[in-house]
Amino acid sequence: MMKPLTAGVTRANEGLDSISWNILGQTYVPKSLSEESFSWHATFPPGTFVPPHIHPDQDEYLYMLEGKLDFMLGGAEAQATAGDLIRLGMGVPHGIFNKSDQTAKVLFWVSPTKKLYDLFWGLHNMKEQKPDRRQHASGPSEALCGSLPMIADRRLQTRSRLHQPARLVFNGEQSVLACTVRNRSQTGAMVRMADWIELPDTFELDIPAGDSRRVRQCWRRGDDVGVAFLTPDETRPSEVISLAEARARRAGRGDPG
Repeated sequence: MMKPLTAGVTRANEGLDSISWNILGQTYVPKSLSEESFSWHATFPPGTFVPPHIHPDQDEYLYMLEGKLDFMLGGAEAQATAGDLIRLGMGVPHGIFNKSDQTAKVLFWVSPTKKLYDLFWGLHNMKEQKPDRRQHASGPSEALCGSLPMIADRRLQTRSRLHQPARLVFNGEQSVLACTVRNRSQTGAMVRMADWIELPDTFELDIPAGDSRRVRQCWRRGDDVGVAFLTPDETRPSEVISLAEARARRAGRGDPG
């Protein structure tokens, strides 16, 4: 249960509990938090963006402090500069892009808070994604458009914390890697791998004490991998690579052992 909002002043260049999130290359600093509302200061370096997504049960507002941002607002395009207020009602698809060569700074707030504060912790320090300038001119790629809402959907599901031995199986059952399921929901799971190795987009998550599910890799941070359970009618071809080739890729990138 969140604490009620208290009267006071959050000073410039300060945030709640000295928190600072790195989300898709942007810096978010929470300014206020209660059940009813949540606000944060955001810094958008040139070329960074938030892919199109929706908040089905939250109103969102952005007050431009510095710079210029481009928006996709419910299918229409818009721009905003310092002093402008952007209104995003519940259920309105929207994306945010800094196509300029200047840093943009924005004050965001949403009402009610729901699970957004927890989601930001989940997104913190995830791998940054930057499309090229051609994609910026016409909107982000389809894959990136789907990334944030997919992550949000998975994170907002109730998850059970586990420590359950399992296996990742791919390459026609020729490659089998040990892992541990750390948490799980109805739509996905987070697994911790025993050995860092390149994974295909889709593979089998085999839980000896439970069941086996076809999954898609959504994100990765070190040895931790977030996966979404595929439905029977979802078919995405997975890249077939050998363990030797996967380790060679790893060595070529200079990843730590």
